[in-house]
Amino acid sequence: MLVQEIVAGMGDLSGKIIVDPTNPLVRRDDGKLGIGIDGSNAEIIQAAAPGADVVKAFNTLGWRTMVDPESTGGPVSIPLVGDSNEAKIRIAAIVASMDLEPIDVGPLLNARHVEGLSVLLLNNAFGGGPNFEFHLRQYPQQ
Repeated sequence: MLVQEIVAGMGDLSGKIIVDPTNPLVRRDDGKLGIGIDGSNAEIIQAAAPGADVVKAFNTLGWRTMVDPESTGGPVSIPLVGDSNEAKIRIAAIVASMDLEPIDVGPLLNARHVEGLSVLLLNNAFGGGPNFEFHLRQYPQQ
């Protein structure tokens, strides 16, 4: 099922915030994962629910970090992408309440780049490369 079909099946989402943790992955001919679309799932979701505010979040958080965030040795950042600053502020508060660190990385157009991080992580994890997770960290405020 495609993401736009899922969103369409949810009815009118006007005025709602949609948190998008998805990644549009496909298996390439070489067996590796790739991004299966032009653009991003977040942009597709926004087009399918134009009255909603889409915030891309949590798509780079691996299961090990979800289970034990303290195992990373420092703050775990969650990139937030979206066109509504108000929606990102509300999701940032949820992220912070989970003892994670929200980082605003710009407008929804940037979601394609954040989604691409998952390709690197998963291809290494399942392709024999070094297993890693992303732990973006902000510079300390000065």
